[in-house]
Amino acid sequence: MMRRGAIAILLGGSWGAVAFATPTMDIPEIAPAAFPEVQSKAQQKAPAPVAPLPAGEAVAVLGKKVLGPNDKDVVGQIVDILIDKDGKPTAAVIDVGGFLGVGSRKIAVEWQSLRFKPGDREAPISLTLDREQVQSAPEYKESGSVTAVVVTPPQPDHSDAPD
Repeated sequence: MMRRGAIAILLGGSWGAVAFATPTMDIPEIAPAAFPEVQSKAQQKAPAPVAPLPAGEAVAVLGKKVLGPNDKDVVGQIVDILIDKDGKPTAAVIDVGGFLGVGSRKIAVEWQSLRFKPGDREAPISLTLDREQVQSAPEYKESGSVTAVVVTPPQPDHSDAPD
């Protein structure tokens, strides 16, 4: 929107005050969006909604120790999480083997093969895979191609067994 305005120049001195008027000219109005600090509160965007996450309902897993199925042997440490196209975790990348980082390698294991102890923030994470399955797992290499993920073998169904 343009405003019309007149500019007047006042000269002072021994002649007195003389005013000169210039013809009206178009003066552009500056859009409020150019200066967000001047926008009214109604025009400013509301902050993102925040939901409380009660203590103990979520724990960080990166860097956590992973124990074997007997909860005694340290298998490794979680170093990454792989998610699917919907944003759900599908696999954990575990740094296994080696001593002080020498001789270690990374493997990807199916998310369902991990066991968590909710409510105990200090508890390590357990892996349902045994030592042989971990040792025979292919090495995880970050790439844009297909990743081999170690899955938990299906448990035998004993529901048909005679009593």
